[in-house]
Order: sequence, then structure tokens, then C-alpha cells
Amino acid sequence: EMGIVHLSLKVNVISVKFALRFPFIDYKTLVEYLKNGNVKNIVTTGEAGLRIYKLLQSNNVTAAIYFYSKFEDAVLKAIEVTPKSGLCLLSPAASSYNEFKNFEERGRRFKEIILHSQI
Repeated sequence: EMGIVHLSLKVNVISVKFALRFPFIDYKTLVEYLKNGNVKNIVTTGEAGLRIYKLLQSNNVTAAIYFYSKFEDAVLKAIEVTPKSGLCLLSPAASSYNEFKNFEERGRRFKEIILHSQI
């Protein structure tokens, strides 16, 4: 639900990146929101990213949906599909302790990738 709060606050959201890990989380509310929302691109990554990718596809979410196993590849794809006037939002739906020490480290890495990309 935190991801939905972020999306509702950002009217012009174009791309969303999920770092998902917990298999017991029910994503029905998120799927319904994305199905009826204005998000154009969804880029998933992390242990449960493939699960979310398949869930979004099977529920006819109209946004373009991408899955990348590597965080950096996911962020670069989000940059690629986000127009210059758009917004690329890092919106984790769960922790990613398998890849990062904490959310601050994940946020710093997100920022580094963006700053070093050729935008």
C-alpha cells in the first residue's frame, strides 16, 4: 500500500521500480490500482520481481511491464522509457536485504545510477 500512496501523490508518474522480496505479500490492491491508474511503465526487479511481472501481465495491466534480475539494469530501463518531462519513481514494495544493507544504500545506488547515466 505504501507504493500506492507514492503513486497517488505523484500525478505524472511514468515509471515505477519495485524491489520485491516477500512471497507472502498480497499485491491485489496494487495490481488493481495499476490496472486503473495512469502509470505508463512498470519496471520490476528483485527476488519477487518476476512474480509481480507475471501477476501484472495476467491481470491485463495496460502499462508496459519489464523485469530485470539486476537492480542497475532495471533502473537503466526505467530511465530509458521515462520521457525527459516524466518522473521515474523508486517505489520499493518490500525490503531488498539480499542486495542492499538497508534502504539508504538502495536509495544511494539508485541516485548513483541516475547521475552516471547519460540522461
